[in-house]
Amino acid sequence: MAKLLFSFGIVTDIQYADIENRKQHLFRAAPQKLAKCVTDWNQHDLAFAVQLGDIVQGNGEKTLGELERVLEILSDFQKPMYHVIGNHCLEISLPVLLEKFGYPAPYYDFAVKGFRFIVLHSMEVSIFSRPKDGAAYRIAEATLEKNPELKFWTGALSVSQIEWLRAKLAFAKSQNERVIILNHLPAHEETTDGESGLLWNAQELRELLAESGCVIAHLNGHHHPGGYAKDRSVHFATLEALLDSPEHGTAYGIVEVYEDRLLLKGMGSLTSRELGF
Repeated sequence: MAKLLFSFGIVTDIQYADIENRKQHLFRAAPQKLAKCVTDWNQHDLAFAVQLGDIVQGNGEKTLGELERVLEILSDFQKPMYHVIGNHCLEISLPVLLEKFGYPAPYYDFAVKGFRFIVLHSMEVSIFSRPKDGAAYRIAEATLEKNPELKFWTGALSVSQIEWLRAKLAFAKSQNERVIILNHLPAHEETTDGESGLLWNAQELRELLAESGCVIAHLNGHHHPGGYAKDRSVHFATLEALLDSPEHGTAYGIVEVYEDRLLLKGMGSLTSRELGF
C-alpha cells in the first residue's frame, strides 16, 4: 500500500457576515462551524491548512471587523494557514486584504515533500480590479461587453499571472514535483453551474495544466454545492461551502497525500473523494 506522505486541512466559502440568513446561507453560524473545523484540525498531524476564498460575505463598514473575527478563529490553528482570494474577499481592498493575510502578492506557491502547491488569484482581471482606470479593470469591462454570458462576479487570470504559472509549472516539472492548484473560481464547466459561473479563461488554464505533465489536481470553491470532473490527467474538484452546511453542522476536509493519490476526507457536508494519479 502506498505510503502516507503528509496531510493538510481544507475549507472554503466561510463567508461570515453578521446579517440575516438567506435561504441556505447561514451567515451568523459560520464562526461556530469554523471553530469546530479548527479544533478538529488541531487533533490531527497536519502540515498546513488552506481556505479557498470568500472568507467573508461583505457587509459594508462591518466587513473588516468580520474578517478579523474569522482570522482570529483561524489563528488557533497550530500549523501554517494559507489563503486564497475569492470574489467576496474583494469587498475589502486588495492591499488591506494582503496586509491582513501577511502576503506580498495575491498569488504565490510553496512546496511540501515533493509536492508544489500553486495558489492562483482568479479575480485579478475583474470589475473588482482597482484602480478603475487601470488595465485590469478596462480589460474586464471589455471582456464582459464582448461575452455577455460571463458572470460579472467572476474574473480571469492576467497574462502576467499565466506566464508566472507557466514558469512555476516548468520549474516543478524540472524538479520532478507533482503540482496541486489551489484556486477560488471553478475552471471546469462540470464543476459549477450557469448561475455561479467559472473562471473566464478556464479553457486556457486547463490546457496549460494538462500540457505541463505535472499537475494532478485543481481544488477550488465558489460553487457552494460542489462538483467534480476530470480533464485528461487533472482532477477538478469544487468543495462544498462551509456557509451552506446545516446550522449545527460543518463542511471542511482533511486531504491525505499519498505517493499515488489524494484522499479527501470530507467532514460534515463536504464530499469525500479519492483522486488517483
